[in-house]
Amino acid sequence: MDEIIKALAVNVPAAAAVIATVFMFLSSDQKRDERRAANAKEKAIEDREHQLKVNQMWTSNIKIVLAKQDETFELISKTLTDHEAASKDRYERMNITQELIKAVKDKKEQ
Repeated sequence: MDEIIKALAVNVPAAAAVIATVFMFLSSDQKRDERRAANAKEKAIEDREHQLKVNQMWTSNIKIVLAKQDETFELISKTLTDHEAASKDRYERMNITQELIKAVKDKKEQ
């Protein structure tokens, strides 16, 4: 192939210029395609890493929210239990519960 191109260049100089131009165009086109493929591969890797970071942040955020929610539920439950126990103690000390029950019974009897 190289011998044919050399013979063509010697016999028809204009054809050699056209062939050289086409060769330069095709080689630059091939290099551009190789760069494009390499850049696309690099971009895909960067996008994947970014997506993994975003997913990790979401996971971390959800874990924190759920932990806070569980903590809040436990606090509310404990507070309600303590309040109910304190109210029951107050009512028993004041005999209000027994008096209310007695009043309701008396009202029903009338």
